[in-house]
Amino acid sequence: MKNRFHFLFILLPLLLIVGLIIFLVLRIGSFINPVTIDTEITEEDIAAYEDNYDVIRPLLDEEGYVVKREIKNILIFGNAPFAEDRTSDEGMANMLAASTGANIINCAIDGTYACQVNEADVLENPLDIYTPYYLCTYLTFPGYIEENILNGAALLGDSNPKEAADVLDTLSSLDMEEIDLIVYFYDLTDYYLEHPIYKDGESVSAETFGGNIYLAMDIINTRYPHIRQICMSPYYNSFTDADGNTESAELHKNKYGTPGEYVLSEGGPVQIYTMESFVDNYFGSITEVNCDKYLKDPRHLNAEGRKLLVKRLTDAIFYFSNPAGMDQ
Repeated sequence: MKNRFHFLFILLPLLLIVGLIIFLVLRIGSFINPVTIDTEITEEDIAAYEDNYDVIRPLLDEEGYVVKREIKNILIFGNAPFAEDRTSDEGMANMLAASTGANIINCAIDGTYACQVNEADVLENPLDIYTPYYLCTYLTFPGYIEENILNGAALLGDSNPKEAADVLDTLSSLDMEEIDLIVYFYDLTDYYLEHPIYKDGESVSAETFGGNIYLAMDIINTRYPHIRQICMSPYYNSFTDADGNTESAELHKNKYGTPGEYVLSEGGPVQIYTMESFVDNYFGSITEVNCDKYLKDPRHLNAEGRKLLVKRLTDAIFYFSNPAGMDQ
């Protein structure tokens, strides 16, 4: 009998310890919701993933407060993307008008580029008069360079872009107080022409791809601070070798860099030196992965490509507000 009590004396504490452990496990388990991790990655997951260099900023007043202003008039500077089919409903200008409800003043000029070849003598390469910085200088201080503009157009002769005269006439009579937004959209023409993306000793220069666009935005910001500005980067261009094989454009570096480096050289000055917006189309819209869906040839947009880029631009325009007439 005595031995039985000794046995119970030893067993009871062990049972209590085991019971306490079971209680704690059950108690803690009631607070834990087990999660099953789905390791399968679908095409939809990849399509929804965004990895780009977008920086979308609102218009600010002198005290740093956001200015909410209805977008009524949008001025466009650029080349092929907005210049092609400029009067058609399938052109980007009319698509943008439909998506924003704004009046689009399309000053994109086909066959032009963004980097000024010779800043000291624009008439050496007269097509330089249609670079964004030169056009914005003409817009803000027309008397200062009007003679060069006229002489440059005369030197181009039959090579003068067909829409150039109308663009210059529009800019000369434009009331900038009525402009709410300026958009800059140049494709990779500067890459194909091997225009510089950097210049020794200068952080920004009119003789570089990104520097010229930055200087255009800067002169507008200084002269017309009430205008918001958005820079749309080039989109990806596919590359086909002499044998018809498709290769990554990033494998084909010109003497200044790859197409991607051109985009980064544009986005850097815009993001670092201005308080304006940058929409990255090269890595975030029409990319190496999906370009076949959005291009009709290695360099030009098809209808779906235009729709996509207009949507991206519209989203950037109304990132901080809704279009007029839409529910807030």
